[in-house]
Amino acid sequence: MLQAKIRRAIVTDSNINYKGSITIDEDLLDELGVLPHQVCDVNSTDGFRGTTYILAGKRGSGCCEANGALSLHILKGDIIHINIYCTMSVESAKTYQPIIIETNLPST
Repeated sequence: MLQAKIRRAIVTDSNINYKGSITIDEDLLDELGVLPHQVCDVNSTDGFRGTTYILAGKRGSGCCEANGALSLHILKGDIIHINIYCTMSVESAKTYQPIIIETNLPST
């Protein structure tokens, strides 16, 4: 199930010298109710979609960093959407509403 989504996040860094993942400010992870190492898809505005997992970034830093192979497609300054997934029972899924955070970027 889709647990949470970050729409129109600005990538703050892109680092090939890492084994993989996306690093997100830990304050934002708390707001979304997600944990480090959860699976997510990262979508760029040019149509790229990559599956990875989340690492917790420094609290209050506002970081959103593409790491490893993801950084070959997602660069600093890019606008991305992050879909974060979880597993739950069918009964829970029937009424669950994902948390969706919109950034304050102007629409394109």
